[in-house]
Amino acid sequence: MNKKKIGYFLKELRIKEKLTQDGLCDLLASQYDIYLTDKAISSWENGKTIPDIEKLNILSKVFNVSIDDILDGEIHQDIDYSKIYFLSDEHWHMKYDDDQTINLYNMRQEQIIKINERFNALLEKRLQESFTSNEEQEFSFLFNHFYSLTDYYKVYSNSNVNDDYLKFKESINICINQTKNMEQEEVMWELSKMLLPNEEIDFLFHDIMDEIPIKNGYIDKRFRNLEFWKKDMILNTIQNCDLIAVHHDTYGSNHLKNYETTTGVEYNEEKKSKEIIKYLINNGACINTQYINFIDRTKETRRIIDKLENLYNQCLKPIDMAVVKEGKTVHYKVENNFRNRFISKYYYQLTFHLKDFSFEKIYQLFLDYDIFPESLYIELAKMHNININREMKYIIADLGVDLTILQEKWEELHDYEKEINEGLKEIPVLIKQLQEGHKTYEIINDKVVGGTDWQSIRVYCYYWNCFVTKKELRNLRRPKETKQLLAEIDSLSLKEIREKYFKMEVNDNE
Repeated sequence: MNKKKIGYFLKELRIKEKLTQDGLCDLLASQYDIYLTDKAISSWENGKTIPDIEKLNILSKVFNVSIDDILDGEIHQDIDYSKIYFLSDEHWHMKYDDDQTINLYNMRQEQIIKINERFNALLEKRLQESFTSNEEQEFSFLFNHFYSLTDYYKVYSNSNVNDDYLKFKESINICINQTKNMEQEEVMWELSKMLLPNEEIDFLFHDIMDEIPIKNGYIDKRFRNLEFWKKDMILNTIQNCDLIAVHHDTYGSNHLKNYETTTGVEYNEEKKSKEIIKYLINNGACINTQYINFIDRTKETRRIIDKLENLYNQCLKPIDMAVVKEGKTVHYKVENNFRNRFISKYYYQLTFHLKDFSFEKIYQLFLDYDIFPESLYIELAKMHNININREMKYIIADLGVDLTILQEKWEELHDYEKEINEGLKEIPVLIKQLQEGHKTYEIINDKVVGGTDWQSIRVYCYYWNCFVTKKELRNLRRPKETKQLLAEIDSLSLKEIREKYFKMEVNDNE
């Protein structure tokens, strides 16, 4: 309850009725047998005291307002917050679709900033005092439309009501009462752990992809306004996420040429990615071990005979081949060797992208090259009627996603062959162990904990926040390493940056 606000409100009401303090005293005495001095009225209006319930009841009649209005220090208003915060309607843009004078992107960004600033301001205010009815209505609207409740609320409340806002409201009250000795920043941190902003208003990794935020005033302002831990989340997401949304092969050579013409520089994905990393660090982001995936390592005992059976099936078991003769499918077994595996498993996966290539040519290429050879780009371009009388980067751009898929499939199949070669080396070792009387062996299971894309990483990061205080989270930052990264970033590849500065730690569970 804000005595100052109540006093100012009473003064406004008195002036509105064109009453002096003495005049209000006379009115109360003549009509309600309430005898006061102007000093008593002044004490109310200066916020030193609050009228008792009897006088509140009389004042509400005199000024034609409710007692709740007086105690709130403002008149309750029925406001349509869906008009103020129109992002609450997912179809909000439809009524502007035909209006070319409206910039929908700018409208959305301004809304995001407005929603975040207002919700945070109300949450901070709640730490000091209770909401007025107007504030309660607005806070409830913002929560219900732009936030979801995490399980962390259960730390403070075991409420079983179905309404998430009521659960959150109760949790706030209990949290404030139980954290009176905490600094306000830590209390706010406790409350924030209960909240997951929806992706409509949260700052997302996608907001920085393919464009340095400084080139977009809205994104720049939003990033600069983030708390340190959210900046850290974004930076550390590069451990697994690509910083470029539109690659050179996404829209072909036309997009590539347009980019180079517009910017005046050659398209370079690594360089663009590094510029984004530099921006993030220069504006407060830091390497933070809290947000880097880690490896959960456990040991498991298994039977040698089971391992041998699996390796036999993968590496030595004859391959089932099938041919159609006279309208009938005939099955027969062939030796499990490289060529037969290529025929039965690999050829049909590759020929989809290499339709004009003979079997022997694809086989020989696959035999000779672990990585799809660049020398074939021209041949592929001819297959797809792509102009080859240009720089290779434009030819590759027009080969597009088909080339990317082919390269990935090529390497995937070669990785499988490497597994088989390793298995063939392991089989005699395991047989010898059986002959020596060993029955089991230990394996190490490494499970990566954390997401591999922005959506899953974001959920993990918010979850991990629940296990640390704000102070502990600050201590998990690595400013020296971050400064070092910034100093040598131009001399490192993205792969080297990830391996050196965002390497996963191992949590060894004996």
